[in-house]
Amino acid sequence: MTSSFHDMAKKLYPAASALLLALLVCAVSLICYAGANRYDRYMYIFEPDSYDGSADTRLIETRYIERQADRDLTVRLYLEDLLLGPMTQRYVHLFAKGTSLVSCFSRGSVLYVDLSKDALYTDAQSMTVEAGVQLLKENIYRNFPQLTGVVVFIDGKAAFEQF
Repeated sequence: MTSSFHDMAKKLYPAASALLLALLVCAVSLICYAGANRYDRYMYIFEPDSYDGSADTRLIETRYIERQADRDLTVRLYLEDLLLGPMTQRYVHLFAKGTSLVSCFSRGSVLYVDLSKDALYTDAQSMTVEAGVQLLKENIYRNFPQLTGVVVFIDGKAAFEQF
């Protein structure tokens, strides 16, 4: 009886090992796939520093933001990251350093963005206010095509809007 049991176990061992290995490979693949899709890729556009002759084209940086269920939260995270500025020194910030996002929400396909009062100030490392607002909108439209309008406020007042 024991020898027949051992013979049967020897025959089933390769099949059981192959099945266990297949399950392990599937589990690892599923974990890797789920982990890889937790972040979405976004583009950030910055203008060159006008005082630096070596940079004459726009910079497009790729950054990743953790996927969110709420679009408004995703846009908010994107804008907070955009306001931090470029990763290289040869390009300028959209607004003066210290500018922060006061509020950000959408109604339908229109996004409303309110920036802090610091956005009104300019320095050598930032764009003019009007150019910063235009590039902010361009960044939003490029990354969030479902938004058809962007209304920007600075310190609670509409910035460069045509009514």
